[in-house]
Amino acid sequence: MTEDNIKQAQQDNRTRSKESAKRMIWVTFRREGIHKYPAALTDPKLNTNDEYDVSFLGYPHRHIFHFRVAIEVFHNDRDIEFI
Repeated sequence: MTEDNIKQAQQDNRTRSKESAKRMIWVTFRREGIHKYPAALTDPKLNTNDEYDVSFLGYPHRHIFHFRVAIEVFHNDRDIEFI
């Protein structure tokens, strides 16, 4: 195999890899939310009156929810607009 053939084969491999690679766009964000789990107040498996008691979850409480949303893109001409 000549040096030119080797270079061409390497270029072909790079091109195939690039074309078959998945291209993703993702966004991460956090959102505060208030919720409750009413069953925690009455379910004996949750309201145990010991160190494993999670009955407090039956009352409204705050969480920070973490999101990561991803989508695959197929070309460079903006499949989706981001605002």
